[in-house]
Amino acid sequence: MSEQQQTKKRKTGRLWKKLLALVVAAGAIALVPIVHAASGQDWLSDPMIATYILSAFILFTEAAVIILINTARTRYSVERKIVDHREVHEYVILWNRPRWILYTPTMAMAVLAGIILCLKQWGLYSAAVTPGMLGGIWIVLCFLNVLVEQFHMSIKVVFIVIPTVVALLLVLHLVGYADKAVRLLRYTAVDLPAKFYFAAALIVGIVIFVGWLHGLFHYMAITPNVADLQRGLTETGRQIKNADYDVDFDATDVVERWLFGFGRIIISFRDPSRPPMVFFVPRASVVDEQIRRVRSVTAIDRTPDEEEV
Repeated sequence: MSEQQQTKKRKTGRLWKKLLALVVAAGAIALVPIVHAASGQDWLSDPMIATYILSAFILFTEAAVIILINTARTRYSVERKIVDHREVHEYVILWNRPRWILYTPTMAMAVLAGIILCLKQWGLYSAAVTPGMLGGIWIVLCFLNVLVEQFHMSIKVVFIVIPTVVALLLVLHLVGYADKAVRLLRYTAVDLPAKFYFAAALIVGIVIFVGWLHGLFHYMAITPNVADLQRGLTETGRQIKNADYDVDFDATDVVERWLFGFGRIIISFRDPSRPPMVFFVPRASVVDEQIRRVRSVTAIDRTPDEEEV
């Protein structure tokens, strides 16, 4: 596909998106007179007030989606600009992922438990799975998730915790208290409604989404010779030479790395007044290798006269 065709396709896509936005906005505004004419209610009646709120909610949601899409497009256009640069063939863009993404198992389990409870109410799921069992599993998973997210699980900690738990269970078995200790787990069984699970999943999802949105304004584009920094809304377009910063790879948290596949890329600056930047990224070891390869490349800018020669 030629460049003109790609440009035409992008313009057509933007036109359809604008038309869709106008249709949604017009429909939200037209909802008020339509409901008034169809119901015959007074303008200040409760049904009309509810219609005003619904119309305003639709307009607000549309505006929020448009702002979010424009923000994401602006941030991801950084990669397109780098690719289009005639002298840059190697680059790495570090987008800071929210560490709250580690709560994804808790969110997924909440959705699954909510669906199972709904199926049980309709008689479509086995009666062997009780609401208390689902609640206990979810609470234990939440506890483990908090431990992983809040504490640094280095290989030394793992090698200490696992043998300690195994030894404790062995001692309890030898003295005849293993069964009683296991029965204590029944107190974690909590009968929770499906609405609670769905609400918990929604809250965790919103938290992860907010963290992802924050990460769009916290990135570092590394290219040969220089790197572009973005820290918040007010520091766009700032560049720093590759010689003025160092890159460290931190994957000492074995649970984050081996179970979730995440690690930390730490950018420390030679200027002591500039705090380090920490990026929580997937496949951190691969990203670290890419960064070192990019920094080993030296790009030489050429003028148009030099290119003709």
